[in-house]
Amino acid sequence: MKITVLFNPKKITILYTMYPFWISKFRKEFLFTTDLEWVKKSDKNKKLLLIGWFSGQDKEGLHKQLLELLSNKYEAISYFDDNDGTESHYLDLLKYFKIYYKKQVFFDRQNYLLDFYGNRIFTDYYHRRLGITEAPLPKSLPKVEKPEYLSKIKVSWNLAYGQYPISKHKRFLARLLFKWTGEEFMKYIFSSNIIHKQLPQPNVLKCQARFGFKGYRTSVGFQRKMFLEKIAGNDLFLRGQIPFEEYNKEIKNVSAILSPFGWGEICFRDFEAILNGSVLVKPNMDHVQTWPNVYISNQTYLPVEWDGSNLESQVSSLFENDSIMNEMRTKAWETLRQGYFQMDEKIVEILEDFGR
Repeated sequence: MKITVLFNPKKITILYTMYPFWISKFRKEFLFTTDLEWVKKSDKNKKLLLIGWFSGQDKEGLHKQLLELLSNKYEAISYFDDNDGTESHYLDLLKYFKIYYKKQVFFDRQNYLLDFYGNRIFTDYYHRRLGITEAPLPKSLPKVEKPEYLSKIKVSWNLAYGQYPISKHKRFLARLLFKWTGEEFMKYIFSSNIIHKQLPQPNVLKCQARFGFKGYRTSVGFQRKMFLEKIAGNDLFLRGQIPFEEYNKEIKNVSAILSPFGWGEICFRDFEAILNGSVLVKPNMDHVQTWPNVYISNQTYLPVEWDGSNLESQVSSLFENDSIMNEMRTKAWETLRQGYFQMDEKIVEILEDFGR
């Protein structure tokens, strides 16, 4: 019997989280579906993996009702949380899962027992250090019933692999292709060269910082707003909006890319930088455990303080040292490239976790 995979066909899930499954030689070990009713009424398999299925907090107990029902049907259920940040909306559901996979987690699992202002460790930092507030303040995230359940949390994979460059049309095409053919031809929806055979060689000594902060809650978008204010008037940085096609051309040529946190710490820009041979410049990521780990300070990326105090000096010093810049971007690119060939090992881990 196979392991049933019930996934939510939202952009991140179908184009990134699911990518290792689509290309895996072990793909046939799984049965993929987006049909919850079929899972509840017709599935004959005994093991279930939910991927990105839930959205938001379980304010009305609907998630728990569903998991109670599924627990009576399946021998084992695991969950893959591909939400944005290290925080989790579903810790109160851990008792239902064999394994709780997450694309990035706190190195210190005890952080999951804490309340953070704005529900993120970095929003809490800006509140405590700089007095940043917001109203209304979002409801605190649910807590785990028993601290020992935290041992179920396991690092899976992050946004490293999938559709790059980002395409506005691929999600629509991917959903249609899955509906028509199932998983058989899903790999053909992606760009042909996710990892180039040779490390690209950008030649423009600039740090691209083309990002915005509108559309985020006050405390979440504060870092982005602050960073843009810090670099205003500094010619080393490229700021402001440009057309999407021009943006994709530019990131192939710049020597560095600044990638602040978004709704979570790990962002598409991180991998756009590395795939194109740029140095990733990013707020310090020492609190995050993830795979592939392209966040080794001063080895695979250039860390900056969360308050932006050394942002300009770090980039300026980087551009003055070609050897360090080349070592950093090379190590990041090699880490990403090696991970590409290890994806099946992560699929095997899931199979073994289910006892296959």
